[in-house]
Amino acid sequence: MTHDGFEQPDLIRWLMDRTDPKTMTIQISENKKIAITPWKISIVLGTPFGGEPLQYPDKKCMAAAFAQLANELGVPPSSNISVPMLKSKLEHRKDDPTAVRFFIMILTNKLLLPSTSFYITKKDAWLGMDLSRVARIDWSKAVFDLLRDSLVLWHKTDSHQSSQTYICSSVASLVLLYIDNLDVIKLGLTIDRLHTPRIQLYTKDLVEAISQGDRVKDEEDKIVFGQLNTLLVPSSYQLSVPLKSACYPKNTRKIQPQSYVLQKWVYKRTPHLKNVQKGNEVANNVCTKKPTPFRRPQRRTKMPASAILIQADLCFATCTDIVKSFSARQMAQGMFIDAFADFLSREDMENRPLSANNRIFIPTTISALINIENVTRNDTKDNYKPDALVEQLHFALGNIEMFLPVIHDDHWSLYIINHNQKSFDILDSKRYDMIGGTETQHHFPMAQKTLKRLSDGFQVFMGGKFPKFGNYRKCYIKCPKMAMGSNDCAFYVMRFMEKYNGDADKLLQSFPKVPSDKLRAQILHHLIFNRFNSVQELHQDIETFRVPDNAQ
Repeated sequence: MTHDGFEQPDLIRWLMDRTDPKTMTIQISENKKIAITPWKISIVLGTPFGGEPLQYPDKKCMAAAFAQLANELGVPPSSNISVPMLKSKLEHRKDDPTAVRFFIMILTNKLLLPSTSFYITKKDAWLGMDLSRVARIDWSKAVFDLLRDSLVLWHKTDSHQSSQTYICSSVASLVLLYIDNLDVIKLGLTIDRLHTPRIQLYTKDLVEAISQGDRVKDEEDKIVFGQLNTLLVPSSYQLSVPLKSACYPKNTRKIQPQSYVLQKWVYKRTPHLKNVQKGNEVANNVCTKKPTPFRRPQRRTKMPASAILIQADLCFATCTDIVKSFSARQMAQGMFIDAFADFLSREDMENRPLSANNRIFIPTTISALINIENVTRNDTKDNYKPDALVEQLHFALGNIEMFLPVIHDDHWSLYIINHNQKSFDILDSKRYDMIGGTETQHHFPMAQKTLKRLSDGFQVFMGGKFPKFGNYRKCYIKCPKMAMGSNDCAFYVMRFMEKYNGDADKLLQSFPKVPSDKLRAQILHHLIFNRFNSVQELHQDIETFRVPDNAQ
């Protein structure tokens, strides 16, 4: 892809110069920096977030995929297959798997993973040939990695940049990510920041208008950008794994159907809840207290299903996610446990800074990797991979107590590793006395396996400097139990994380019994209206249920 072809060559060159490939940060000035992450690329481009890393096979395998494509098109294997050729085929096909494969090849060639070639490459053919593989790939990370590689090459050839006209990465993602992080209120060019993907909102004219407002000419008559302020999202003191991760098991995050997984990136997506009433049903469950009256604007708009209502640092959940998890008797997605833990850790820093670091909340993605044989994802079960666990541990580091939400047989429980006591506490809300069996039967040998794998992972991650805890004694903690058939286990895990301090009696006393719908409403209200929720512009139907700080 040529930066002249994107019609923002000056901005692209400036961004490439200003972006540090080591930190993947756009260094505008000392006080103005924009971090580039796979999650942000997902927000901008709408690419699926989380999944398996993109790994290319040998050239022979990619050549075979290209030959298969040529055969389908009825041309010799040595032919140059152009994008217009595939587009013409798409115009005469229905929305079938072959059409989706052609579409993906165009998408990787022109937008996501562009190269210096004007034609469909063997890489493009291989990428689009297997739709089941397409559904597993972490596309946001793939775009991020290629952009970083291009930045490394750009800075290595610093003295030759004037002659470097090709960039083998998605410059669109870099430009749009930068534009999307600028404060353009004074230009009167604001967009709906609850809408994703952002690429649907930024037209060519809008990008040019923002670009004009952000640039000036210096004394040497050279165009310089960075004149507008940036929208800085407050960062957490604790690194967190993003919520939208393919590590979430079945019933917590479903992979999109193959025929739709990438089509949604380009086709206009204007999904709405079936009617406003459905959105109101969500709001009605947000708060059990009487809402404070608000003056509603006369002009009302529907709340899109893609509207982001909860954002914890690099984590977000949409209206659709909330409906799926907080409806009666539905299994809550692991993303909400992670968001709850993120907010809780920040509250610890404010309310008890001296002991805040004593509690480390381990993301649910790690427990999914540890117990992966019992986690269904994309209708399959994978094998345990120690390297994948060590990679995820880079996002979470433990000290004294580590809180690990664990899912096993579609049921959430909480494991707590206490290094001071050399104990391994298990808190499970299921009533085994009512369904037959015991806690020991459910958690053994799974608990032992989990403890050993996590301990081994920390040994590798910390270079042998972290204390081993694979043989800590297991303690089944007496804790509140959920109602039969309520499927509230994830919400009980969140309450355990909040209330448990090693004293089971105090936990029982501080955990009043409430109906399932009220418990879900309390936690949803806590997440949406939490002061650490980065989403500030909520839909008016949601804002109606905000309870004032001084409310009893």
